[in-house]
Amino acid sequence: MTIAAADLAAAEGLTPIVEIPGWTSRGTHPRDTGLAAIATIRKLLERTGRTADDIAWREIDEAFALVPLAAYRKLAIDEDAVNICGSGCSIGHPISASGGRMISTLINDLKRHGGVLGVAAMCAGGGQGGTALIEASGTVSMIEDERIVRPLQSLAGAVPPAPKWFADAIAASFEAFSVAVDGAAVDCRAWGERGKPGLVLVHGAAAHLGWWAFLAPFFAPDHRVVALSLSGMGASDWREDYSVDSSVAQVLAAAEAGGAFVAGPPTFVGHSAGGFPVLRIAARHGERVHAAVIVDTILPASEDDRIQTGQKHRVYPDLPAALARFRLAPPQPCENVFIADYLARMGLGQVDGGWSWRFDPRVASITSYGDCWSDLTSVGGRLALLRGESSALRNDVAHRMSRTAPSRTLIVDLPEAYHHIMIDQPMALVSTLRALLAGWR
Repeated sequence: MTIAAADLAAAEGLTPIVEIPGWTSRGTHPRDTGLAAIATIRKLLERTGRTADDIAWREIDEAFALVPLAAYRKLAIDEDAVNICGSGCSIGHPISASGGRMISTLINDLKRHGGVLGVAAMCAGGGQGGTALIEASGTVSMIEDERIVRPLQSLAGAVPPAPKWFADAIAASFEAFSVAVDGAAVDCRAWGERGKPGLVLVHGAAAHLGWWAFLAPFFAPDHRVVALSLSGMGASDWREDYSVDSSVAQVLAAAEAGGAFVAGPPTFVGHSAGGFPVLRIAARHGERVHAAVIVDTILPASEDDRIQTGQKHRVYPDLPAALARFRLAPPQPCENVFIADYLARMGLGQVDGGWSWRFDPRVASITSYGDCWSDLTSVGGRLALLRGESSALRNDVAHRMSRTAPSRTLIVDLPEAYHHIMIDQPMALVSTLRALLAGWR
């Protein structure tokens, strides 16, 4: 690996694969050596005029395992976008070579998974820290990557064309209602007739009920369908504290108020982080559950009670500017931009000075998971795990879930689907859920 000035590279006929827009170093008290990387990341973002939202992937060296863990908590960053190929504890921390290893890994992360900007940060003995900002360029397809990271950016605020099925679905009639749980209002919708078998749909982190709203009408002819925006997301109230147990109370309250229990125990479906409360309901309230479906959910590797505060949302001057910043986490291709546009618009609201995201930035960072693995093994009834065949979350933890789940669990991989299956393969997801519901009658 060679680092060279731009003019020298041009003179020598070299094609850069990345650029380094900035770097920084800083010293801290020796007792805070493990926190030095955090200080330099903050300093670098400030110096280069970037924000944490601009960074697609991060390499934070595991000189000790606690170094990236501290960064998760202090910077409120997504663990799934840090050290995705491992780090010092798993692949080694070679003397005088870790920096090169990290930069090389980060370049390949940007190539394989999409993204334009990455950060490589490390601490060093005696309280030192250093961070470099990497920008994909040259042989890295920036156009392709930018479409992955910001799928709505090229639309400049325009509403993309959508197929008839989607237009009909979002125009379908529904009942809007609210339910109070521990003093906070939870926004809900229901489709179909009361008295039909219940189907309760739960979204993932930093999302809202809209993630299911365009699919709910497909189940309404045969089911009473209820979807909700969990506290701190969508149009629901924010809370001081967030936990899986609180989400369980909200899901059950919404299902009860929405009439999902009239015909007996309903089926619960949870996508991504929405799988946590669904799994806990199935494990601890089995008598109230007809069946449970977990859609591309990855359980925490261990019990993890995170308590740090997330960063405030940026305020954008107008709606097109805000829409342009919409991104999926983890990043993935997005061919159905009409769905992404619908979800982004539902996820934004007007605030003083412009537009901002409606979800509480503390939701992911404060969530108390509890023992989700015990929940998985304790489910006594019908359970299915649906997974995107191309999901970025297909990792060792996913395989552990398959091995740990009760032996009667149905495991279904959806082809050509990434993590956000309702965006990638909406009709395949509908068909799969319909087949499960029919088989469980």
